[in-house]
Amino acid sequence: MPSRTDKLTIPGAHGQPLSARIDHPVGPPRAWAIFAHGYNSSKHTLVVSRVSAALANLGIGVLRFDFTGRGESFADSLEDLLVAVRFMEKAGTAPQILIGHSLGGAVALAAAGEVESVKAVVTLNSPSGAKREGGAEFLANVGHLKKAVLIVHSPTDDIVGIDNASALFAAAKHPKSFISLDGADHAISAKADALYLAQLIAAWSVRYVEAPAALPEDVTESDAVVVEESGPGRYANTVIIGPHRLMADEPLSMPEGTGTGPAPYDFLLAGLGACTSMTVRMYAELKSIPLERISVRLTHRKIHAQDCVDCESREGKVDRMEREIELTGDLTPEQRARLLEIANKCPVHRTLLGEIKVDTRLVE
Repeated sequence: MPSRTDKLTIPGAHGQPLSARIDHPVGPPRAWAIFAHGYNSSKHTLVVSRVSAALANLGIGVLRFDFTGRGESFADSLEDLLVAVRFMEKAGTAPQILIGHSLGGAVALAAAGEVESVKAVVTLNSPSGAKREGGAEFLANVGHLKKAVLIVHSPTDDIVGIDNASALFAAAKHPKSFISLDGADHAISAKADALYLAQLIAAWSVRYVEAPAALPEDVTESDAVVVEESGPGRYANTVIIGPHRLMADEPLSMPEGTGTGPAPYDFLLAGLGACTSMTVRMYAELKSIPLERISVRLTHRKIHAQDCVDCESREGKVDRMEREIELTGDLTPEQRARLLEIANKCPVHRTLLGEIKVDTRLVE
Protein backbone atom coordinates (compact mmCIF):
# COMPACT_ATOMS: atom_id res chain seq x y z
CA MET A 1 0.00 0.00 0.00
CA PRO A 2 1.10 3.65 -0.32
CA SER A 3 3.00 5.20 2.57
CA ARG A 4 -0.20 6.89 3.80
CA THR A 5 -3.78 7.30 2.62
CA ASP A 6 -5.85 10.15 4.05
CA LYS A 7 -9.61 10.54 3.79
CA LEU A 8 -10.90 14.08 3.35
CA THR A 9 -13.94 16.05 2.33
CA ILE A 10 -13.68 18.91 -0.14
CA PRO A 11 -16.53 21.42 -0.49
CA GLY A 12 -18.03 20.86 -3.93
CA ALA A 13 -18.73 23.55 -6.48
CA HIS A 14 -22.44 23.63 -5.54
CA GLY A 15 -22.32 23.02 -1.81
CA GLN A 16 -22.33 19.24 -1.85
CA PRO A 17 -19.09 17.79 -0.47
CA LEU A 18 -16.66 15.72 -2.49
CA SER A 19 -15.53 12.55 -0.74
CA ALA A 20 -11.86 12.13 -1.57
CA ARG A 21 -8.70 10.29 -0.59
CA ILE A 22 -5.07 11.22 -0.97
CA ASP A 23 -2.54 8.45 -1.57
CA HIS A 24 0.76 9.92 -0.46
CA PRO A 25 3.80 8.79 -2.45
CA VAL A 26 6.51 6.55 -1.12
CA GLY A 27 9.59 8.76 -0.68
CA PRO A 28 9.97 12.24 -2.21
CA PRO A 29 7.14 12.87 -4.73
CA ARG A 30 7.98 12.76 -8.42
CA ALA A 31 4.68 14.47 -9.21
CA TRP A 32 1.08 14.88 -8.04
CA ALA A 33 -2.00 13.74 -9.88
CA ILE A 34 -5.79 13.91 -9.62
CA PHE A 35 -7.77 10.80 -10.55
CA ALA A 36 -11.48 11.31 -11.24
CA HIS A 37 -13.89 8.56 -12.19
CA GLY A 38 -17.37 8.52 -13.58
CA TYR A 39 -18.99 5.61 -11.76
CA ASN A 40 -19.72 5.36 -8.05
CA SER A 41 -20.21 1.59 -7.67
CA SER A 42 -17.59 -0.41 -5.80
CA LYS A 43 -16.79 -2.45 -8.92
CA HIS A 44 -16.02 0.63 -10.99
CA THR A 45 -13.93 2.30 -8.29
CA LEU A 46 -11.55 -0.65 -7.99
CA VAL A 47 -9.41 0.59 -10.87
CA VAL A 48 -9.11 4.00 -9.21
CA SER A 49 -7.94 2.68 -5.84
CA ARG A 50 -5.59 0.13 -7.38
CA VAL A 51 -3.98 2.46 -9.91
CA SER A 52 -3.69 5.27 -7.36
CA ALA A 53 -2.03 3.01 -4.79
CA ALA A 54 0.39 1.64 -7.36
CA LEU A 55 1.22 5.15 -8.62
CA ALA A 56 1.94 6.24 -5.04
CA ASN A 57 4.32 3.31 -4.72
CA LEU A 58 6.07 4.62 -7.84
CA GLY A 59 6.42 8.10 -6.35
CA ILE A 60 3.35 9.85 -7.78
CA GLY A 61 0.94 11.18 -5.15
CA VAL A 62 -2.74 10.97 -6.10
CA LEU A 63 -5.92 12.71 -4.97
CA ARG A 64 -8.85 10.56 -6.07
CA PHE A 65 -12.55 11.25 -5.91
CA ASP A 66 -15.91 10.42 -7.47
CA PHE A 67 -18.10 13.29 -8.62
CA THR A 68 -21.02 11.20 -9.83
CA GLY A 69 -24.20 9.97 -8.22
CA ARG A 70 -25.71 13.37 -7.45
CA GLY A 71 -27.42 14.04 -10.80
CA GLU A 72 -24.87 16.61 -11.91
CA SER A 73 -24.31 17.84 -15.44
CA PHE A 74 -20.98 17.66 -17.26
CA ALA A 75 -20.43 21.32 -16.41
CA ASP A 76 -21.02 20.64 -12.70
CA SER A 77 -18.51 17.78 -12.77
CA LEU A 78 -15.98 20.03 -14.45
CA GLU A 79 -16.43 22.64 -11.72
CA ASP A 80 -15.95 19.98 -9.03
CA LEU A 81 -12.70 18.82 -10.63
CA LEU A 82 -11.46 22.41 -10.74
CA VAL A 83 -12.37 22.77 -7.06
CA ALA A 84 -10.16 19.72 -6.34
CA VAL A 85 -7.36 21.33 -8.36
CA ARG A 86 -7.57 24.55 -6.32
CA PHE A 87 -7.55 22.49 -3.12
CA MET A 88 -4.28 20.85 -4.14
CA GLU A 89 -2.79 24.14 -5.26
CA LYS A 90 -3.45 25.67 -1.83
CA ALA A 91 -1.82 22.63 -0.22
CA GLY A 92 1.34 23.15 -2.29
CA THR A 93 0.77 19.99 -4.30
CA ALA A 94 -0.47 21.42 -7.60
CA PRO A 95 -1.32 18.52 -9.94
CA GLN A 96 0.81 17.92 -13.01
CA ILE A 97 -1.23 14.93 -14.19
CA LEU A 98 -4.99 14.53 -14.59
CA ILE A 99 -6.33 10.99 -14.93
CA GLY A 100 -9.93 10.16 -15.68
CA HIS A 101 -11.82 6.90 -16.01
CA SER A 102 -14.96 6.79 -18.15
CA LEU A 103 -16.78 10.15 -17.82
CA GLY A 104 -13.89 11.33 -15.65
CA GLY A 105 -11.56 11.19 -18.63
CA ALA A 106 -13.71 13.59 -20.65
CA VAL A 107 -13.92 15.93 -17.67
CA ALA A 108 -10.14 15.74 -17.19
CA LEU A 109 -9.59 16.75 -20.82
CA ALA A 110 -11.94 19.69 -20.39
CA ALA A 111 -10.26 20.81 -17.16
CA ALA A 112 -6.67 20.47 -18.35
CA GLY A 113 -6.85 23.55 -20.52
CA GLU A 114 -7.76 25.66 -17.47
CA VAL A 115 -4.98 24.43 -15.17
CA GLU A 116 -1.50 25.76 -15.85
CA SER A 117 0.30 23.21 -13.67
CA VAL A 118 -1.12 20.24 -15.60
CA LYS A 119 1.33 18.87 -18.15
CA ALA A 120 -0.29 15.54 -19.02
CA VAL A 121 -3.77 13.99 -19.24
CA VAL A 122 -4.68 10.30 -19.20
CA THR A 123 -8.10 8.95 -20.22
CA LEU A 124 -9.23 5.40 -19.48
CA ASN A 125 -12.17 4.01 -21.48
CA SER A 126 -13.55 7.52 -21.83
CA PRO A 127 -16.31 8.87 -24.09
CA SER A 128 -15.54 11.46 -26.74
CA GLY A 129 -18.99 13.03 -26.82
CA ALA A 130 -18.76 13.12 -30.61
CA LYS A 131 -22.34 11.87 -31.05
CA ARG A 132 -23.85 14.17 -28.44
CA GLU A 133 -24.85 17.81 -28.50
CA GLY A 134 -21.76 19.93 -28.00
CA GLY A 135 -19.48 17.05 -28.94
CA ALA A 136 -17.90 18.90 -31.86
CA GLU A 137 -16.98 21.83 -29.61
CA PHE A 138 -15.54 19.45 -27.00
CA LEU A 139 -13.31 17.72 -29.56
CA ALA A 140 -12.23 21.08 -30.94
CA ASN A 141 -11.11 22.08 -27.45
CA VAL A 142 -9.17 18.82 -27.15
CA GLY A 143 -7.36 19.83 -30.34
CA HIS A 144 -6.30 23.14 -28.77
CA LEU A 145 -5.24 21.62 -25.47
CA LYS A 146 -1.43 21.87 -25.89
CA LYS A 147 -0.91 19.18 -23.24
CA ALA A 148 0.45 15.66 -23.55
CA VAL A 149 -2.45 13.20 -23.89
CA LEU A 150 -2.47 9.44 -23.31
CA ILE A 151 -5.62 7.62 -24.43
CA VAL A 152 -6.07 4.11 -23.02
CA HIS A 153 -9.07 2.13 -24.22
CA SER A 154 -10.19 -1.46 -24.35
CA PRO A 155 -11.39 -2.71 -27.75
CA THR A 156 -13.74 -5.03 -25.82
CA ASP A 157 -15.37 -2.23 -23.81
CA ASP A 158 -19.11 -2.81 -24.30
CA ILE A 159 -20.17 0.40 -22.52
CA VAL A 160 -17.95 3.02 -24.17
CA GLY A 161 -16.99 1.78 -27.63
CA ILE A 162 -13.50 1.94 -29.09
CA ASP A 163 -14.73 4.50 -31.64
CA ASN A 164 -14.63 7.04 -28.81
CA ALA A 165 -10.90 6.51 -28.44
CA SER A 166 -10.48 6.95 -32.19
CA ALA A 167 -12.32 10.28 -32.06
CA LEU A 168 -10.28 11.52 -29.11
CA PHE A 169 -6.99 10.49 -30.69
CA ALA A 170 -7.89 12.12 -34.00
CA ALA A 171 -8.83 15.36 -32.24
CA ALA A 172 -5.76 15.57 -29.98
CA LYS A 173 -2.54 17.11 -31.22
CA HIS A 174 0.93 15.79 -30.51
CA PRO A 175 2.35 14.82 -28.14
CA LYS A 176 -0.37 12.16 -27.99
CA SER A 177 -0.28 8.41 -27.42
CA PHE A 178 -2.75 5.54 -27.61
CA ILE A 179 -2.62 2.23 -25.77
CA SER A 180 -5.03 -0.62 -26.47
CA LEU A 181 -5.91 -2.38 -23.21
CA ASP A 182 -6.70 -5.73 -24.78
CA GLY A 183 -9.20 -7.95 -23.00
CA ALA A 184 -10.19 -5.46 -20.30
CA ASP A 185 -13.78 -4.64 -19.43
CA HIS A 186 -15.08 -1.09 -19.09
CA ALA A 187 -14.47 -1.07 -15.33
CA ILE A 188 -10.89 -2.37 -15.80
CA SER A 189 -11.69 -4.65 -12.88
CA ALA A 190 -8.75 -7.08 -13.28
CA LYS A 191 -5.97 -6.40 -10.79
CA ALA A 192 -3.26 -7.17 -13.35
CA ASP A 193 -4.67 -4.50 -15.69
CA ALA A 194 -4.62 -1.89 -12.91
CA LEU A 195 -0.99 -2.64 -12.05
CA TYR A 196 -0.06 -2.46 -15.72
CA LEU A 197 -1.82 0.88 -16.04
CA ALA A 198 0.05 2.35 -13.07
CA GLN A 199 3.44 1.38 -14.47
CA LEU A 200 2.40 2.63 -17.90
CA ILE A 201 1.19 6.01 -16.62
CA ALA A 202 4.26 6.50 -14.43
CA ALA A 203 6.67 5.69 -17.26
CA TRP A 204 4.80 7.78 -19.84
CA SER A 205 4.19 10.86 -17.70
CA VAL A 206 7.76 11.26 -16.41
CA ARG A 207 8.68 12.66 -19.81
CA TYR A 208 6.32 15.57 -19.33
CA VAL A 209 6.24 16.38 -15.61
CA GLU A 210 8.85 18.48 -13.89
CA ALA A 211 11.82 16.75 -12.32
CA PRO A 212 11.54 16.03 -8.57
CA ALA A 213 13.20 18.38 -6.13
CA ALA A 214 16.83 17.75 -5.28
CA LEU A 215 17.55 15.39 -2.43
CA PRO A 216 18.40 16.93 0.94
CA GLU A 217 22.09 17.74 1.38
CA ASP A 218 22.47 15.08 4.07
CA VAL A 219 21.16 12.32 1.81
CA THR A 220 23.25 11.08 -1.10
CA GLU A 221 21.92 9.01 -3.97
CA SER A 222 23.65 5.95 -2.55
CA ASP A 223 22.85 6.68 1.10
CA ALA A 224 20.69 3.58 1.55
CA VAL A 225 18.37 1.21 -0.22
CA VAL A 226 14.91 1.14 1.33
CA VAL A 227 12.49 -1.70 0.67
CA GLU A 228 8.89 -1.41 1.84
CA GLU A 229 5.86 -3.63 1.39
CA SER A 230 3.56 -1.86 -1.02
CA GLY A 231 0.91 -4.30 -2.24
CA PRO A 232 -1.46 -5.02 -3.71
CA GLY A 233 0.10 -8.48 -3.92
CA ARG A 234 1.23 -10.27 -0.75
CA TYR A 235 4.89 -10.08 -1.78
CA ALA A 236 4.98 -6.80 -3.72
CA ASN A 237 7.56 -4.28 -2.48
CA THR A 238 8.72 -0.83 -3.49
CA VAL A 239 12.51 -0.42 -3.70
CA ILE A 240 13.67 3.16 -3.10
CA ILE A 241 17.24 3.99 -4.14
CA GLY A 242 17.78 7.72 -3.80
CA PRO A 243 15.48 9.34 -6.39
CA HIS A 244 14.78 6.00 -8.07
CA ARG A 245 11.84 3.68 -7.42
CA LEU A 246 11.58 0.08 -8.53
CA MET A 247 9.07 -2.68 -7.88
CA ALA A 248 9.99 -6.10 -6.52
CA ASP A 249 7.70 -9.11 -6.42
CA GLU A 250 7.47 -12.83 -6.88
CA PRO A 251 6.54 -14.02 -10.40
CA LEU A 252 3.03 -15.08 -11.34
CA SER A 253 4.23 -18.69 -11.34
CA MET A 254 4.67 -18.48 -7.55
CA PRO A 255 1.68 -18.81 -5.19
CA GLU A 256 0.27 -15.29 -4.59
CA GLY A 257 2.99 -13.70 -6.71
CA THR A 258 1.67 -10.84 -8.84
CA GLY A 259 4.72 -10.19 -11.02
CA THR A 260 4.72 -6.41 -10.55
CA GLY A 261 8.53 -6.35 -10.59
CA PRO A 262 11.67 -8.50 -10.67
CA ALA A 263 12.22 -11.17 -8.03
CA PRO A 264 14.99 -10.76 -5.41
CA TYR A 265 17.49 -12.97 -7.25
CA ASP A 266 16.78 -11.00 -10.43
CA PHE A 267 17.99 -7.87 -8.64
CA LEU A 268 21.11 -9.74 -7.54
CA LEU A 269 21.86 -10.82 -11.10
CA ALA A 270 21.12 -7.30 -12.36
CA GLY A 271 23.69 -5.85 -9.95
CA LEU A 272 26.34 -8.31 -11.12
CA GLY A 273 25.50 -7.74 -14.78
CA ALA A 274 25.52 -3.95 -14.51
CA CYS A 275 28.81 -3.98 -12.59
CA THR A 276 30.34 -6.30 -15.18
CA SER A 277 29.32 -4.07 -18.08
CA MET A 278 30.47 -0.86 -16.41
CA THR A 279 33.82 -2.28 -15.35
CA VAL A 280 34.59 -3.64 -18.81
CA ARG A 281 33.55 -0.33 -20.41
CA MET A 282 35.76 1.71 -18.06
CA TYR A 283 38.79 -0.47 -18.80
CA ALA A 284 38.18 -0.44 -22.56
CA GLU A 285 38.05 3.36 -22.61
CA LEU A 286 41.09 3.65 -20.36
CA LYS A 287 43.13 1.43 -22.70
CA SER A 288 41.58 2.79 -25.93
CA ILE A 289 40.23 -0.64 -26.87
CA PRO A 290 37.70 -0.34 -29.75
CA LEU A 291 34.81 -1.90 -27.84
CA GLU A 292 31.50 -0.88 -29.41
CA ARG A 293 28.95 -2.69 -27.25
CA ILE A 294 28.69 -4.97 -24.24
CA SER A 295 25.87 -7.40 -23.52
CA VAL A 296 25.74 -9.52 -20.36
CA ARG A 297 23.29 -12.40 -19.87
CA LEU A 298 22.99 -14.04 -16.46
CA THR A 299 21.08 -16.95 -14.98
CA HIS A 300 20.85 -18.35 -11.45
CA ARG A 301 19.92 -21.78 -10.16
CA LYS A 302 20.63 -24.03 -7.22
CA ILE A 303 22.47 -27.28 -7.91
CA HIS A 304 23.54 -30.23 -5.80
CA ALA A 305 27.01 -29.63 -4.39
CA GLN A 306 28.13 -33.07 -5.53
CA ASP A 307 27.38 -32.02 -9.13
CA CYS A 308 29.77 -29.05 -8.90
CA VAL A 309 33.29 -30.11 -9.75
CA ASP A 310 35.06 -26.97 -8.51
CA CYS A 311 32.95 -26.20 -5.41
CA GLU A 312 34.36 -26.55 -1.90
CA SER A 313 31.02 -27.65 -0.45
CA ARG A 314 30.24 -31.32 -1.00
CA GLU A 315 26.82 -31.54 0.70
CA GLY A 316 23.47 -29.86 0.16
CA LYS A 317 23.00 -27.33 -2.62
CA VAL A 318 25.07 -24.43 -3.88
CA ASP A 319 24.14 -21.33 -5.89
CA ARG A 320 25.37 -21.36 -9.46
CA MET A 321 25.39 -18.17 -11.54
CA GLU A 322 26.19 -18.37 -15.22
CA ARG A 323 27.32 -15.24 -17.02
CA GLU A 324 27.65 -14.86 -20.78
CA ILE A 325 29.40 -11.74 -22.07
CA GLU A 326 29.08 -10.60 -25.67
CA LEU A 327 31.66 -8.06 -26.85
CA THR A 328 31.06 -6.25 -30.13
CA GLY A 329 33.85 -4.44 -31.91
CA ASP A 330 37.05 -4.93 -33.94
CA LEU A 331 38.87 -6.67 -31.09
CA THR A 332 41.90 -8.91 -31.19
CA PRO A 333 41.82 -12.28 -29.39
CA GLU A 334 44.21 -10.81 -26.83
CA GLN A 335 41.90 -7.86 -26.16
CA ARG A 336 38.90 -10.16 -25.74
CA ALA A 337 40.80 -12.34 -23.28
CA ARG A 338 41.90 -9.30 -21.30
CA LEU A 339 38.36 -7.89 -21.14
CA LEU A 340 37.08 -11.25 -19.90
CA GLU A 341 39.74 -11.16 -17.19
CA ILE A 342 38.65 -7.65 -16.21
CA ALA A 343 35.00 -8.75 -16.08
CA ASN A 344 35.91 -11.22 -13.36
CA LYS A 345 37.37 -8.36 -11.33
CA CYS A 346 34.27 -6.19 -11.18
CA PRO A 347 33.55 -5.06 -7.58
CA VAL A 348 30.22 -6.89 -7.25
CA HIS A 349 31.78 -10.10 -8.55
CA ARG A 350 34.54 -9.83 -5.96
CA THR A 351 32.00 -9.09 -3.23
CA LEU A 352 29.99 -12.20 -4.07
CA LEU A 353 33.09 -14.37 -3.99
CA GLY A 354 34.51 -12.76 -0.83
CA GLU A 355 33.49 -12.97 2.79
CA ILE A 356 30.16 -11.24 3.39
CA LYS A 357 28.77 -10.28 6.76
CA VAL A 358 25.25 -8.91 7.14
CA ASP A 359 24.44 -7.10 10.40
CA THR A 360 20.71 -7.05 11.12
CA ARG A 361 18.90 -5.19 13.92
CA LEU A 362 15.35 -4.19 14.75
CA VAL A 363 14.50 -0.49 14.82
CA GLU A 364 11.52 1.35 16.27
